[in-house]
Amino acid sequence: MRSIRRLPFALPLAIALCTPALAHDHSHDHDHDKEAEHGHSHGAHEHGVSRLDAVLEGKTLELSLMGPAHNFVGFEHAPETDADRASIAKAQAQLKDGAALFGLPAAAGCKLEDTDIDVDHGADKEAAHDHAHEHEDDHDHRDYSAEYRFSCQDPKALSAIDVGVFKAFPQTTEIRFQLAMPGAQSGGSLTPEDAVISLR
Repeated sequence: MRSIRRLPFALPLAIALCTPALAHDHSHDHDHDKEAEHGHSHGAHEHGVSRLDAVLEGKTLELSLMGPAHNFVGFEHAPETDADRASIAKAQAQLKDGAALFGLPAAAGCKLEDTDIDVDHGADKEAAHDHAHEHEDDHDHRDYSAEYRFSCQDPKALSAIDVGVFKAFPQTTEIRFQLAMPGAQSGGSLTPEDAVISLR
């Protein structure tokens, strides 16, 4: 069984080869280079904006969601209070529920097979003793990511993906997506008012 962790490496190549029109995504100032230097490889870090990659191959649909921690919990500093820790735990639970975040046509018979999330939010400040490190954490960008693999009995019936991320995480105001499927590659932008990706 192919690991879902291969998605982030396979998708950019597929998109680059098949979708020249998406090249404009690489022109967000020089944030890509700066973030790569600091270990951030998901593109420009922009509060409110997340990215969603979708690949349909055979009967397997793989989705990769990523964005600043701010989009999911409303802050990026290391947790300081019980409320902070509760927000992170809630976000983690919501991100694990891929079936709730992504509505797929019942006729396609899709079942969530695997989920891999990364919500590491840094060290708890109450347990930190290095004040210089705390200061550094305050200004560090933190990104969340989640990957999902669905197995679909009838992939031809996959007509759309209803993205419920906006409802689960109101701090998210835009999702820029890239889609790769047999015979069709596309990209675009979703908003809370228009949160459905058409696969037709």
